[in-house]
This record gives sequence, structure tokens and C-alpha cells, in this order.
Amino acid sequence: MNVATYVYIVHSDINENNIYAEFATEEEAIDYARRHKDELTYVDKVDAALDKDGEILEIFDERTIWVYDEEESGVNFEDLPE
Repeated sequence: MNVATYVYIVHSDINENNIYAEFATEEEAIDYARRHKDELTYVDKVDAALDKDGEILEIFDERTIWVYDEEESGVNFEDLPE
């Protein structure tokens, strides 16, 4: 059975292989990304279909919700139109 849900994925502009991580909640993902800010991290909110083991089968929509320099720049990605 496939389940559609949101997954929060942390990426890195410079170290994707070691930083990439998937989380069930926005708070966990942003906390992890903040701790690895020096790796130029960002968080995507992904609307995806998951298999029974929680693996992503298909991505329907993806949106960046947090970026490593967002706090300094004052940009709030949550307020941007989709």
C-alpha cells in the first residue's frame, strides 16, 4: 500500500552525500539543517508517495521551506507564493 504524505528533506549545496537526510517533521529537519549550516544546507517540503517501509516511491510536489542564509537575509520562504 502506498501512502501520500509530507517528507522533509535536508540537502547540502556542498556535501550532499554526507548531509542528505529525510525527516517526518519540519521541526526535526530544520533543527538538523541548522546544526549543519556550515555545509550550506536547505530543507525541502516534499509531497510524496511512500511504500510500506517509508521509502519515497514518487514525488508529487517539492518546495524549499528553509535555507542556511534565510535567518541572516530576512527572507521567509514560507511566505513566498507557490
